[in-house]
Amino acid sequence: MVRARHKLFATCPRDLEGLLRDELVHLGASDVRATRAGVLFFGDLELAYRVCLWSRLASRVLLGIAEVGATGPDALYQGVRTIDWTAHLGIDRTFAVDVATTHKRDVPEKLRNPQFVALRVKDAIVDSMREHWGQRPSVDRSAPDVRVYVHLHGRNAEISIDLSGQSLHRRGYREAGVQAVAPVKETLAAAMLLRAGWPELAGSGAPLVDPMCGSGTLLIEAAWMAGDHAPGLLRARAPDEARAKPSTEDEDEAAPPRFGFIGWLGHDENCWRELVEQAEARAKAGRAGITDESDKMRIYGMDRDGRAISIATRCIERAGLLGLVHVQRAPVASLVPPRTGLSPGLVITNPPYGHRLAAKGGRVPDLRLTQGEFEALKSLYQHLGQRLLLGFSGWTAAVLTSDKQLGLATGLRADKRYSLYNGALACKLLMLPVVKPPPRPVFDPRAVAGIDDFINRLRKNLKRLGRWADKHEVSCYRLYDADLPEFAFAIDRYRTDAGVILHVQEYQAPNSIDERKAGRRRRAALELLPELVPDVMPERVVFKQRKRQRGAEQYRPSEQAEGRMYVVREGPCRFLVNFDRYLDTGLFLDHRVTRGWVGEWARGRDVLNLFAYTSTASVHAALGGARSTTSVDLSRTYCAWSQENFELNRLDPRRHEIVAADCLKWLGERHKSRYGLIFLDPPTFSNSRRMEGVLDLQRDAVDLIRQAATLLTRDGLLVFSCNRRGFRLDVKGLAGLQVEDVSKASIPEDFARRPQIHKCWKIHR
Repeated sequence: MVRARHKLFATCPRDLEGLLRDELVHLGASDVRATRAGVLFFGDLELAYRVCLWSRLASRVLLGIAEVGATGPDALYQGVRTIDWTAHLGIDRTFAVDVATTHKRDVPEKLRNPQFVALRVKDAIVDSMREHWGQRPSVDRSAPDVRVYVHLHGRNAEISIDLSGQSLHRRGYREAGVQAVAPVKETLAAAMLLRAGWPELAGSGAPLVDPMCGSGTLLIEAAWMAGDHAPGLLRARAPDEARAKPSTEDEDEAAPPRFGFIGWLGHDENCWRELVEQAEARAKAGRAGITDESDKMRIYGMDRDGRAISIATRCIERAGLLGLVHVQRAPVASLVPPRTGLSPGLVITNPPYGHRLAAKGGRVPDLRLTQGEFEALKSLYQHLGQRLLLGFSGWTAAVLTSDKQLGLATGLRADKRYSLYNGALACKLLMLPVVKPPPRPVFDPRAVAGIDDFINRLRKNLKRLGRWADKHEVSCYRLYDADLPEFAFAIDRYRTDAGVILHVQEYQAPNSIDERKAGRRRRAALELLPELVPDVMPERVVFKQRKRQRGAEQYRPSEQAEGRMYVVREGPCRFLVNFDRYLDTGLFLDHRVTRGWVGEWARGRDVLNLFAYTSTASVHAALGGARSTTSVDLSRTYCAWSQENFELNRLDPRRHEIVAADCLKWLGERHKSRYGLIFLDPPTFSNSRRMEGVLDLQRDAVDLIRQAATLLTRDGLLVFSCNRRGFRLDVKGLAGLQVEDVSKASIPEDFARRPQIHKCWKIHR
């Protein structure tokens, strides 16, 4: 019998698309193509069932049934009505509609609300069924018999049946309330094990240890891999009445949820039962792979939290692994190989890394840590590295972390790094061979040519600028700015809530410079800075290389970890800065004077801040007595950062608006608004995908200033600033406006050596 070939799509967490593609090929998929957040493939119903049962990485498996036009609500409704729903949904069965959108801006505006789209699709299904049967099926959002999945892309909608039901990461062994011990999601655990090469290690009889096992997810997933146990087998075993219990994605229920295809009219029960029986036989035969030749366990876990160990034990029992996976209560500081005679294996763990997730859904990581919290975590990682070096020589460690500094604290060198996401948090899986690092050759920074001149200049700057900063209560300032050509660094000193931090940026050197010599100068400077600058610890020196950025490269996140937020003071204001995520920190130090002016001139005025970045000027205006502030920036990241800056200064959100929008388009739509003070500090160039055009400041400055000036009150003031080198303002093109160049006065003392850092004008109507 020739089986129908279906278009299928397996969704997965971010950065797992490549792994999932390989897994699907192994399961028999053809025409496989990894896309954003999933993999498209083709195959018959048996393949779709096999993926539901055997995929360790997929979140959902969607079976496409139609693609319809979605130019508007009516077109979508009519397209969905043309589908023969009697082939999918019985009149006595319930259904629900889920909606997802790719590139929302490309979707017709009236279809950008997922709830509205779900309602129109639901109406089309109900009306189609009523027309055929004379009655309608019911909607059940919590536990429907059939879940319809709508994916909007451009002016089309892909309509699918969700074969998985609830997310496939819900294997069925986790109990209610387990989130209290912050478990790693099952799909992420499987990805960690696959990246660490566990299937091959398990096949050779190697052991596995998780020294911070929590609820035991990594142990269970590892044992199921070693034992050829299908991750969906618990779902398949559970009786329908147990699986029908309603549940939500935010909870872990005691009973496994059922597969989505069970209530679908296209379901082939015989095909499914045959696959389940085969999986049962493989699991039974594979249990021997979890123990060694002497029938001893070789998968072990430990955790210092007794409650976590109790939960892990119950999860292990539910997974059918009691007696095959061992857990015990013990701290990392007592980590040793579980027994003598073990061959080298894998130590894999998801240690705490200090980021607290939002209480609902765990989607927004809170990146701020106190100094004490960071030091405690650093000590934990140091203990882990020490114990590995003492007892696990020849093993491999796989450690998931979101902070590069914590990973370095293990003292082990990573030979591979894999990007993974733990919820919304970007992490790295560090592959750390447990070998003592070779001794480094002795390096004497004071023997590097020219270093004495650098030391003398830095000390002179510290004395002069230190006195100036103390006198004017400046907590963040530029200490050194390529004063010597051979040491082309910009060194900024930040006094934060966690102590003094040096932000060091090396300017891009011309190709004629010998990189080896430059590297020695760089290393010497970085090693000596903690010694030369008071109150700076070595780990508080942050180094970056500053290269010329063009176009879309501006403000792009670096490949480093998300980093932590620190609090700094500037006059009456407090700001959040980040030294890791972007090239800049969230506070442009050269605009310190300009921000002070904005605060001084804002009293009693409505203030507009265009290209607001993190809205530091707006905070100055608000604390300076502005009647209101409006901050506009295209970046949602910077708008969220701005919101945090306002909250940090306890400012009333009802008077201070933050707008995520294209400034050029926004200006054109606000022709009736009036502001007493406008701060306009545009980038040199911008061609963001979310903009409707391209901004070239030298070309567009006059038009931009004129457009902004139309929003001024009669006695209003526009402050225009830019950082473009060689920029020349076409004053003649601004005829009718009063233009005063205040660039010289706007340059603070610590940037006096580089007055070309920015230019600034005061403009009146």
